[in-house]
Amino acid sequence: AIRKMEPAWAKVTQGNFSLSTYQDATGRTLPCYVLTKTECLYIATKFNDEARAKLVLRWEELEKAEARRQVADARCASENAICYTC
Repeated sequence: AIRKMEPAWAKVTQGNFSLSTYQDATGRTLPCYVLTKTECLYIATKFNDEARAKLVLRWEELEKAEARRQVADARCASENAICYTC
């Protein structure tokens, strides 16, 4: 489905989706796309309502997890910092 959508995306953005590979559980190397949030949202508009809803909710979940990680990293950094001006 993504391959069919790529020409229209390229026409508007002058860029293609980033094609990569991964290894499945059997060790086969298979193609996959590494997409930005914007690219995912573009593709999601072509899918059915249920698939689109799942994608949006998953993306939100990932963003919240990243925000929690950043807060934890900042807290850890401030607890381990040495204050030389005190």
